[in-house]
Amino acid sequence: MHPGSVPPEDNLFTMVHMRDDGIRGSRVVSAYGIQPQFAMVAISLTGALIAGGALSEIELQLIPVQPASSVWLRGKEPIGFDFSQAVVPVNGTVLSALDDTIEIAAVLT
Repeated sequence: MHPGSVPPEDNLFTMVHMRDDGIRGSRVVSAYGIQPQFAMVAISLTGALIAGGALSEIELQLIPVQPASSVWLRGKEPIGFDFSQAVVPVNGTVLSALDDTIEIAAVLT
């Protein structure tokens, strides 16, 4: 996820050409532009079951910076996320869910 804004000093590429234990040349250039996708992202475990391997519920709250028609999520920690039985109770449809990834169709504005 990209940050909402990036100070200019943090968005630079620094290159140094070294040979024979000495610096032959260097350059600092602007990095690629960062375009935020979401603001105020919050993910909460809301289900009663929280043990490893248990089926439970999560709640995703976010504010899109730009309109979108779907959101793609990947559960990275803890290892073993399985969205294959996921359902979206309101305002969305599961487009695909396989292991630790899920894509949900929803009007994000």
